[in-house]
Amino acid sequence: MKTHIIHLQPEDDMASVQDQMRRAGGGRILLVWPGSKPMFSRKLDVLLLQRHSQAQGAELFLVTRDPDVRYFANEIDIPVFRSLRRAQKAPWQGQAPPLAEEKPVPDLERVRAFQNDLKGIRTAGQKTKTWQRYFALALGVLAFIAVLGVLLPSAHIQLQPSGETQSITLDVVANPQVSNFNLSGALPVQEITVIVEDTLSRPSGGEIGIPQSRATGEVVFTNITDRTVNVPIGTVVRTLGNEPIRFSVVETGELGAEAGASVAVAVEAVNPGLTGNLPANSLISIDGALGLELSVANPAATTGGNDQTSPAPSTQDYTALRSTLMEALIEQAIQETRTDLNEQDIILPVQEDNIEILEEVFDPLDVQPATELDLSLRSSITLQVVRWVDLSALAQAVLDASLPEGSEAAGDSLVIEQVSDPGMNDDRHFNWQIRAERATQASLDSNAVIAIVRGSSPQQVATNLQNSLTLDAPPTINMQPSWWPWLPLVPFRIMVISN
Repeated sequence: MKTHIIHLQPEDDMASVQDQMRRAGGGRILLVWPGSKPMFSRKLDVLLLQRHSQAQGAELFLVTRDPDVRYFANEIDIPVFRSLRRAQKAPWQGQAPPLAEEKPVPDLERVRAFQNDLKGIRTAGQKTKTWQRYFALALGVLAFIAVLGVLLPSAHIQLQPSGETQSITLDVVANPQVSNFNLSGALPVQEITVIVEDTLSRPSGGEIGIPQSRATGEVVFTNITDRTVNVPIGTVVRTLGNEPIRFSVVETGELGAEAGASVAVAVEAVNPGLTGNLPANSLISIDGALGLELSVANPAATTGGNDQTSPAPSTQDYTALRSTLMEALIEQAIQETRTDLNEQDIILPVQEDNIEILEEVFDPLDVQPATELDLSLRSSITLQVVRWVDLSALAQAVLDASLPEGSEAAGDSLVIEQVSDPGMNDDRHFNWQIRAERATQASLDSNAVIAIVRGSSPQQVATNLQNSLTLDAPPTINMQPSWWPWLPLVPFRIMVISN
């Protein structure tokens, strides 16, 4: 008798289960409950399932762990098992069913027949699945071997195409008005402003006289009136000119009341130093109201004035110190800026227009005795920079324009050197000459090389490449693993490197 196994689903209701039982027809029907989810737990539900199976002439068996279903099934004589395995293996002869908790199975022959049907179903299924397993295993092994053959091997091919050296000499101009290079040689300029300051000293290179003693002499006053005139001590007489030299009367004198009366008195220079040594008839002017009544003259030279010589910075010292310190500040600005630039960037010479003095302090401020001259200087310096990226791009563009057909640049081989130093032209732009040089080689198409070598032995690949390409040396082929006899079939496992 045929056994039908129906696995109940959690969403099944009584109508759907009865419909499945109806499609199963007669024979034996085994209803299997889904896990531990309770369903059809009332006695009425179990009784309806039994009556439905009896109505279509089928025998009903249950597999469930639900205690309520098992209890009601035993009450109405429906065999119950905990699992399909127990339903198949349970020893029914002479004893009650293993999961029948309260009543023995009424028909042992019926249960044995049901168990035999279950064994037949499993045995047939096992036979069917055995050859399927072997077939699937064989397919898996073949697929693994195929994937291994595709993904395991890899190859690195190093080629050394024949090459030459390409060079050109080019005039370039740094033009702040352009933003990109052009093939005529114009290069953009980047301006960077740096504020720097420093202090510098230098020994005084000049001398200055320090007044030490005052000159003395004698002057003669002459009365130009008809009145008596007294000359008091402290009366000042002087020379003429923008910077007069003054002498002071050091003794009194009296002139009679008649025109032409005269008196000689001693005088001393107001300021010490050599400037007081005057020739005769130099002191001819009188300060104050006496100048309206008297005239004066020194009949003899004044003498005795003396200076002491002392070191002092000269005018040239001021100029030279400023120039030296400014050069140092420019170099300081260049060094500070260089740290943020490419090593091959070009910093153009600094022009006076690009320097602004923010603070300048000399000590001493002007020419006076001092053994050294000090200068503190703070300046804003604008540097003009030509970037290597623009210079190299210009050189490559010019070289590419003259590159022979069938050739290409060989890696990063560009070298640029200055033929001349930057100099200012009539447009106040810096221009100079450079020489650009690079290695070139015959062009190689990696895809074409891979198409030649894929799937071939390393020996055959070496021969084919030497026959197909112009090389300076035989190709180097590295296989991974080294014992693999052929180059990979898939292109992405082959790497072509051109040296």
